Amino acid sequence: MLKRVVITGMGVVSPNGIGKTAFCRAILDGKSGVKTISRFDTSDLPVKIAGEISDQDFNELDWIEARERKHVSRCVPLAVAASRAWARAAAAVAAANAPIATSASIDSAMPGIEGSGDAMALAVAAAAGAGVDTSSAAGASTRATGLPLPGRARNAGSDRVSP
Repeated sequence: MLKRVVITGMGVVSPNGIGKTAFCRAILDGKSGVKTISRFDTSDLPVKIAGEISDQDFNELDWIEARERKHVSRCVPLAVAASRAWARAAAAVAAANAPIATSASIDSAMPGIEGSGDAMALAVAAAAGAGVDTSSAAGASTRATGLPLPGRARNAGSDRVSP
């Protein structure tokens, strides 16, 4: 017996479109999300382009509190935004059709990459009890603790949106 699967919603936060409509339009129009990197200095790097979601296109503080943001990877507010868009779309379909079961899939290509070096240096310093410069341009904790590490784990985004 064949089982039917119905996609009831899609929450997209990607370099070539934020939101299902913008993303699908970009795909249909053949629009690339690759552009000049804006989130960090590339002057010493051979590559100057990437598929990134710029700060101009996405305001993280619309999705996560400022006090929490310094402890988590950027993938967390991105995952929260995508999951809320999915939930709104899925709820509309579920209201019209009694679903038997629901499921969601959340993925991120390379979550937690930014600030990971700072976080690791702080954790090593804390473990060694060494006096190191713990100031950070990336916004990591200024105390030598392991606190920044969990928020930069591969599952940080899906962990935040799971019940």
